[in-house]
Amino acid sequence: MGSIEFSNEGVLVKDVGDRVVKTVRNGDRQLTGKWTPQQLVDREIRALTALKDVAGIPRLLSRESPVSFSMSKIDGTNLTDSKTLVGREYFLRLRSLLKDIGDHGVYRFGQNRKDYLLQPDGSPGIIDFGNVCFADENPALVQAARIWNLVRTADLERRLGQKTDQPLPAILR
Repeated sequence: MGSIEFSNEGVLVKDVGDRVVKTVRNGDRQLTGKWTPQQLVDREIRALTALKDVAGIPRLLSRESPVSFSMSKIDGTNLTDSKTLVGREYFLRLRSLLKDIGDHGVYRFGQNRKDYLLQPDGSPGIIDFGNVCFADENPALVQAARIWNLVRTADLERRLGQKTDQPLPAILR
């Protein structure tokens, strides 16, 4: 069978070889907030479906149950576990990837550094689309997500990037 990659009271993520199975369970109100486990899975499936053509994002494979689905596995190392500092090019590409995700109507609020991957070719990957808003929802949340993504990538670069004397990209000045 597969190994458990992550488990807490509310979410179980299993690596089953070429795919990952995610199950959302009752229990953690901080995780689920106003959403039921089924609604959280519905939202993540909606996000993955909208992002099906975006490189570096898992592909939805199937819905396993009302509270579970499987997706493709993205090869890479999460930024927290990376043994080397990541170069500026990675963070420029990560910002571009987050903009592309937004251009597809999905905006991430994820805070976990383990959700950002360094793929074998050096490109960024992102996993976990459980904490998102969509372009057709609250416009204030969409704007907040855009700002949050800029802040989050700047913080990741400060913490995990190679130190450089190069000026910040214009969007961050």
